[in-house]
Amino acid sequence: MTLNAAEQASEGRFPARSAAQLDARTRQLIEAPITATLLRLAAPNVLVMLAQASVGLIETYFVGKLGTAALAGVALVFRQRPLARGSTYLLERHLLERDPDLGV
Repeated sequence: MTLNAAEQASEGRFPARSAAQLDARTRQLIEAPITATLLRLAAPNVLVMLAQASVGLIETYFVGKLGTAALAGVALVFRQRPLARGSTYLLERHLLERDPDLGV
C-alpha cells in the first residue's frame, strides 16, 4: 500500500516542513505566480518540439528532392515507428505484470 505525502507525514514517517525549511527552488515553485512558473518550465519543452518539427520538415524536403518513390518509402517506414513503440510498451507491461521485480 502506498501513501501520499500527507498521509506519510500524519503517520510520522517524515516530518512536515514549513515553507522556511524548504529549498529555495522548491519554495519558488510553491510561491511564485503560476503563469510565470508554467512558462519558465515549459520553455525547454517548446524549444525541443520546435527543433524536432523543423528537422522533420527539413528531412521531408530533402527526401522529396529524391522523388516521390523515396518520399513514399520514408512515409511507409515512419508510419510503423509508433507501432513498434506501442508493441514494446505492451511487452514490457506484460512482463512486469508477471514479475514485478523486473522493473526494479
